[in-house]
Amino acid sequence: MNTLKADLHLHSTISDGSLPAGQIVACAHKLGLQVLSFVEHDTMRGFPAAEEAAKRYGVRLISGVELSCTCPLTKRKMHILGYGITNHHLIESACADILESRNKVAEIMIAKLQSLGYPLDLDEVAAYTGEAGTIYRQHIMHALCDRGYETSIYGRLYYENYHTALKSDVPCFGAFEAVNLIREAGGLAVLAHPFQYDSIKAIPALVATGLSGLEAHYPSHSDEQQATLVCIAKRYDLFLTGGSDAHGLYSEKSWPLGCSGFQMREPHVLL
Repeated sequence: MNTLKADLHLHSTISDGSLPAGQIVACAHKLGLQVLSFVEHDTMRGFPAAEEAAKRYGVRLISGVELSCTCPLTKRKMHILGYGITNHHLIESACADILESRNKVAEIMIAKLQSLGYPLDLDEVAAYTGEAGTIYRQHIMHALCDRGYETSIYGRLYYENYHTALKSDVPCFGAFEAVNLIREAGGLAVLAHPFQYDSIKAIPALVATGLSGLEAHYPSHSDEQQATLVCIAKRYDLFLTGGSDAHGLYSEKSWPLGCSGFQMREPHVLL
């Protein structure tokens, strides 16, 4: 059975990654990756550019998105991945208010930093965003680094101000709502990094709503955690995915392209 090296959890400048999709695809091709998916936060606006680059390098591209959610069962943050989505417009329309809220929250962050003596302004920070124009904390920190206030995106300044000036409280989907939205848009819903936000206990309810898969191959998952997810997937007849969650310079940890080691067997439901 043929296997393909894959990374199905990538972020570009369309959301909170530091590199454009074309450059990421080129790097992935050099590394021998054969299947990719860009799962930008709450948008699919970058898919056409990624698709063009993938065709140029002969890499398979799976359409994707990562929806920001809260789980009504755990009361915690949760991320739901959507793959193979055909109705991109439906996703964009449903996420429009979330993206608008991100920029409003960014304005508040910048104002708080100004009050602390950091002379940033909105236009200066906006210059660090990509085509989508959505401002994330990483863009604010990048601007502060370039001004010489810090030498690392995730340095002392970031952590000292995370719960005050850099606190982000953006409206998001309910987890079950996100699963239904992805299905309505023609895609398959996958629970992202299930151990990161203690999401395991919500899996049965998510499956009942229409969850199709689990992200088992993830850089922070231990061998034991990955084995647990494999067992859960068999129990509920879910498929497995994996990816690096690479953000380039904006990655909080050193998780390079392809580091999850995920390999897809042909045929796979996403291919």
